[in-house]
Amino acid sequence: MIPAEPETYTKTRAVQVFRQAVQAIVAREAIERQVATFASRLRRDEERMAAMLGRPVRGLEMLEVGAGQQCERARYFGQCNAVTAVDLDWIPRGSGIGDYLLMLRRNGIGRLIKTAGRRMLLIDRTRRNAWARAVGSRDFRDPIMMQGDVCSDPLPQGMFDLVMSWSVFEHLSDPVAAMRNAWHALRPGGVFYVGIHLYTATNGHHDFRYSASGDDGLPAWAHLRSRTRQLVRPSAYLNEWRLDDWRRLFAEYPAVREYLEDYGQSEHLKTLLTPELRAELQHYDDQELVTVDAFFVGKKPVEA
Repeated sequence: MIPAEPETYTKTRAVQVFRQAVQAIVAREAIERQVATFASRLRRDEERMAAMLGRPVRGLEMLEVGAGQQCERARYFGQCNAVTAVDLDWIPRGSGIGDYLLMLRRNGIGRLIKTAGRRMLLIDRTRRNAWARAVGSRDFRDPIMMQGDVCSDPLPQGMFDLVMSWSVFEHLSDPVAAMRNAWHALRPGGVFYVGIHLYTATNGHHDFRYSASGDDGLPAWAHLRSRTRQLVRPSAYLNEWRLDDWRRLFAEYPAVREYLEDYGQSEHLKTLLTPELRAELQHYDDQELVTVDAFFVGKKPVEA
């Protein structure tokens, strides 16, 4: 759910479509590995959710904030739960011309190019097949779709057992309002699970011109350094919140657990922090520089 579409969106997304097409046609094994990693991380997330809920993630009413065009996480959890997804973009579930015309009108040409191109090049099918192999099932169901801005459009109150989101809140103009909205959508005893790709990560700039992950083609932490910041062209709006900003937000909610993920990169990243670079990044500590994702999970108290 991104409140503004930057000028670079169309060009950046077109480049990504071409890159994904090459991956789908030439590097099918790479997609298999990518999806397998993705599925493994979702199982990790599911375990954390279950630990906070005190029961398995089964038979629940769930809401995903910012499901994205492929709805892969929503479809994963939809195997055993009823999932609703809300996104600022219009997300077509069919392939008729009417769906694409509506997408063009609501989301703009950049999103249309990416979605239509990905489907025409069979990238979506390649990923669906990879998902079936990764989880051992083809029983995926599309979520119920809602279009709206989680920062300003009220969600149904007290309707969900679990509200979840990945790599969305860093793109929101008002995370405080969004979290308040998500909290109101939870039933008593319900759980929220929010994952944030940190702005201070090496690829927190979201410049994907050089690689799908954003890790290549730019100096390390280019967006945080005055000498290299002009090289960065983010593909999406970023609120630039830092780890302490997120901690202050989630401190407003009871008994929140925090998980930080560096995905095994921290030691390598620390070797890049030469004395000169550390001096340039003196306002950032090592933890926020080497952490990639932060996850926050909390539970709404059960009313008496």
